[in-house]
Amino acid sequence: MFESINIDDQGVDLPSENESEFTENENSVEKEQIARVDIMEQLEEFSDRERELILNDTVAIQLTEGCRGGCPFCSRHLKGEKRNIKAHYSYKSLKKFVEKYQSSLRYVALYDKSDPSDWEDKDENGEYGIVDIYKLFEFPPQITTSIPPGSEQRFIELAVHLAKKNIPILNEIPVPNLDAVEFNLDNKADDYDEVKNGYIRVSEGDHNKQRIKEAKIRLFLELAKSGYSDEEIDLFYNNCIKIEERAEDKLFQIGMLIENHNDIADPANFNDGGDGVVITPGGIISQIASAVTKYEPTGVKSLEIKKILVLR
Repeated sequence: MFESINIDDQGVDLPSENESEFTENENSVEKEQIARVDIMEQLEEFSDRERELILNDTVAIQLTEGCRGGCPFCSRHLKGEKRNIKAHYSYKSLKKFVEKYQSSLRYVALYDKSDPSDWEDKDENGEYGIVDIYKLFEFPPQITTSIPPGSEQRFIELAVHLAKKNIPILNEIPVPNLDAVEFNLDNKADDYDEVKNGYIRVSEGDHNKQRIKEAKIRLFLELAKSGYSDEEIDLFYNNCIKIEERAEDKLFQIGMLIENHNDIADPANFNDGGDGVVITPGGIISQIASAVTKYEPTGVKSLEIKKILVLR
């Protein structure tokens, strides 16, 4: 566990830890040293009352510090954050966290300034990917991913997990006919609740278009191997997987694309949520949404929680 972590406008500065891993990032010739962090040790630094306040206001648990996505428009790199992974939570500590604190949590996102498909871990009991974390928390997956290099198999495993839960539900929805307006413009069944049952949103740009295409083919083959029909696979894909185009001509001028200091005038440049506490391998952060500007490209103001003063 880290003794001191400072967070400022330049990003998170993590000291090294004895227990670490080395992985090769295909986007860089450098090797990254990935520290494994114990989330329980982080929380032990606070009193019982302080932990209660933190968990009651937690909106996200960020599983990794950093991201390998390499999205060219990402605003986070303007604040000095590197593209590689600096640290991640160990599976063992996350399992203990869920066992102890699950009842204290509302639904929380399992990523923030990160890509959920990046998370992986291994210990004496096996190897783990993002699907194992969602099984731990028993949350329906609701994620956005760019399927970073090296994460393709983890994405497929999560999608197959989602399919197994959702195809039986989708099969119960009446087949629409041409005269009935049973499907909306997104080709989703009107009486299908994607928020309740889970979805995966895939962020697609020129940098990862081919990788996404190959991952889709592998996913379809895996679902067919599991015994699903072509119709069931199409039904699942149309309802549970959403490809969001991030081509430059389709993006709002925010983040790396901000050119003028007064771009705040565009209503699209306002962050629409995320206020609360984010627990990350780099620290426990309180954040509030703000306008996305050239000077605040992430649209979030954050402060590390060191100590909470509880008023009597």
